[in-house]
Amino acid sequence: PLGYYYKLVAQADVGTKDSYVSIFDGVTEYRQAVPVHDQAGTGLFACAALGDLSSAGPFPAHAKMMAQPWAAALLLGWGPPRSFL
Repeated sequence: PLGYYYKLVAQADVGTKDSYVSIFDGVTEYRQAVPVHDQAGTGLFACAALGDLSSAGPFPAHAKMMAQPWAAALLLGWGPPRSFL
């Protein structure tokens, strides 16, 4: 189903306000109005409600972008949702 979701992303380059990437891998880009495709087939982690971002659990210690500034991104998603909780 089509719906809106929320995701924490990291600022890729501190000097560029519109460049955001996955906190986890530091590579997957999130750009305004540009579709993101799950190349690995494992899905993209996002929350159904903005408030859920604070309780989504800690990132693994090996997450690549932990030291960068973070932002909450609003995503339009489709396909069957999966729960890992």
